[in-house]
Amino acid sequence: VYTVENDTTWQGKSHACWQGSKYATHDLLMFVDADVQFACDDSIQNIANQYDLLGGKGLLSIQPYHKIKKLYEKISAIFNLMTIVGMNQFSITKSANNEQGAFGPVLVTNKQDYKLTQGHLKAKNQIIEGFAISKAYN
Repeated sequence: VYTVENDTTWQGKSHACWQGSKYATHDLLMFVDADVQFACDDSIQNIANQYDLLGGKGLLSIQPYHKIKKLYEKISAIFNLMTIVGMNQFSITKSANNEQGAFGPVLVTNKQDYKLTQGHLKAKNQIIEGFAISKAYN
């Protein structure tokens, strides 16, 4: 187990996710951004079912539809664009190694794989944690 409790420089979402994973009692971990709103009552169950269809292993990443309600939320478009560009999905120079990227708003994994890859600990110093986490899982 990797401990970083004494590291006062690590804060924010990745730190909260890492700390939460240590206290989770279920094998399935789901990390959801605070501004994500589910469309229906069974959304969480549907996501868990989708992860089961993947064999219950690895990382499931979901980029939800983003409804902008306030003017300042338009800034998030910059981070979404950075994520798409960083994933190199639309480039003629795209790598042939078939590595997958991950979005951060909704991530699902099992506790064993999360510990093995060091999950959000790998994203400790990253602005967009999906890059570091997907790299660890790849």
